[in-house]
Amino acid sequence: MRIARGLIVMLMLLVGVDAFSQDYAITLKGDTLRGKANIMNYDILDRVDFFDLKQDKKFKFTSIQLKEVGMNGHRYQTIRTDYGFRMAQLEKEGYLSLYLAQSPRGTNYEVQWLVKKDGSSIEVPNLAFKRTMMEFLSDCDEVSNRIKKEELHRKELALIIDQYNNCLASRSNVAQPVATAIAVTPVAETVSTQPSNPQADDLTKLKDEISADPSMASKNDLLDLMTDIIQKVKDQKAVSRYQLDFFEGMVKGTPYEEKAGKVIASLRK
Repeated sequence: MRIARGLIVMLMLLVGVDAFSQDYAITLKGDTLRGKANIMNYDILDRVDFFDLKQDKKFKFTSIQLKEVGMNGHRYQTIRTDYGFRMAQLEKEGYLSLYLAQSPRGTNYEVQWLVKKDGSSIEVPNLAFKRTMMEFLSDCDEVSNRIKKEELHRKELALIIDQYNNCLASRSNVAQPVATAIAVTPVAETVSTQPSNPQADDLTKLKDEISADPSMASKNDLLDLMTDIIQKVKDQKAVSRYQLDFFEGMVKGTPYEEKAGKVIASLRK
């Protein structure tokens, strides 16, 4: 009898450990997939392959299609960097969050990025640290002035983040917000049934033209980005300034620059 109980307890522990060790992915709607995640570094948009154990199904996402991925005990969220939208490892969370990202052709999470609540971000500088950080954190005079007086240095980055977060928290007198990721509805989900939208229609036509153009090299990232923007327009959601900037940059110098420019200009209004 004791042996049987022992086996049951051991089985429960093994099941618990297995559930705890599973990776997860959180969609825009808040649905959580559990299974095995694989983050892949691409030119503009990182990719995530996810195998859901419950559904016995594999999903493919871009970095702008998920709120968060949990993998190997770490949390990954999408941040906007100078070289694309990256799934970055969250190290410190608050009004100012610290992330570790991969370099364009790197494999290790070692490039430090600071991201504010409003989505603005900078790579933590080695050169011109004082001037760059003073400007970036200028909305908190206390921290900015301490950096100016060289009371806070790069090696004290964790302290700088804590003091900045305390500074903003004291103003709002509310709990610090959870860092949010850039996200869109996964392509496998139900298509919106909202009435036709002229901006979305123009973007869809443009996307179809680009998709059918064999002269457009490396267009997959552009098409993925356009899919996200189109869905947001259809859902009457605001399109991120960063996404519009990337869209504009990706079509610059192509036959579609003028058409895209008109739509981008209308979305910026």
